[in-house]
Amino acid sequence: MLVGVRDDIGEVLGAVADLVLEFRTRAGEAERLRTMPADLVERAKTAGLFRLNLPRSLGGYELAPA
Repeated sequence: MLVGVRDDIGEVLGAVADLVLEFRTRAGEAERLRTMPADLVERAKTAGLFRLNLPRSLGGYELAPA
């Protein structure tokens, strides 16, 4: 793995740590909506969360879901 990619993943994981409390706090809202609130989706997208298991060929980090 390239150093720059490792650094990017570290940033994404740091952003995830910041979002965890928000996800937990708003879980009831997500259940009522039957989807993740749009503002949380946007924050997760901006943080790169959705790139974690996306193939590298598509610009992701290709990490295992676990």
